Amino acid sequence: MTPPRTEKLLAILQEHFNPREKGWIWLALYADGDDRGVVNQIEGEFGDPLEAAQALARIVNEIRPDHAYVALCRREGRPREVDRELWRELRRRVADERLFDMVVFSDRHAWSMRAEDAAAA
Repeated sequence: MTPPRTEKLLAILQEHFNPREKGWIWLALYADGDDRGVVNQIEGEFGDPLEAAQALARIVNEIRPDHAYVALCRREGRPREVDRELWRELRRRVADERLFDMVVFSDRHAWSMRAEDAAAA
């Protein structure tokens, strides 16, 4: 998956940022060679991160897109520990080549969980 596709989605989400959507998740699924994709908005703050990861992983693993991208709305544009738990569990349940990234965003900021992992390594 090319980064411009995810950057375009993130730009749209940031342009239409609504702080009442904190904790909402957008799951984007893409096929190689196709500029289009499918984006599903999951409203409301997720509860248990393990249960949320299990549900998201089931969608990704059963649909089997070439790439999946997760965007999570937070007013401050930075992840909370519960968001990191969600990311770790998603990485455990979804093949690394399929799960592109999980980005926590606000109207002005975006935080890549994959970049955070790379910086910690």
